[in-house]
Amino acid sequence: MDFIGLDFGVHFTTPQYTRNDTYGIVTDHVTNLEWQDNETVSKPWVTQANYDAGNYANTSGDTASTYCSNLSLGGGGWRLPTVKELLFIVDNGKYSPSIDSQFQNTISSYYWSSTSNASYTSYAWYVDFYNGNTYYYNKSNSFYVRCVRAGQ
Repeated sequence: MDFIGLDFGVHFTTPQYTRNDTYGIVTDHVTNLEWQDNETVSKPWVTQANYDAGNYANTSGDTASTYCSNLSLGGGGWRLPTVKELLFIVDNGKYSPSIDSQFQNTISSYYWSSTSNASYTSYAWYVDFYNGNTYYYNKSNSFYVRCVRAGQ
């Protein structure tokens, strides 16, 4: 079934996933993106020091973006996904977690995107994989991270 996502104009099509159990990587054959699914990790979007200093775009240090860029799983090349990319893997027909069963390491909770809130730069968008909704929250908070890369 096709539909348009209300928040970000995302057009969804029927997903086609395969899982590489050796590495814990799920490939989306519609978008040709590969998703990390070997563990669950929680990180802030920015460090508390950067947040307190008003450096809301500085993702250096122990952050979600740094975690993804340092991930060597299956050859590296990982990054923090955009909110649109995260919304592509939501399964609105499921809850707790609202994601396809090919993803075996998903907490029914919040996952950071790389997308900052345009109106409030100290906030970034996340997707709640309990129910598939999207919201924004302050970047110093720790949420789960699911890294993505272009298909290999």
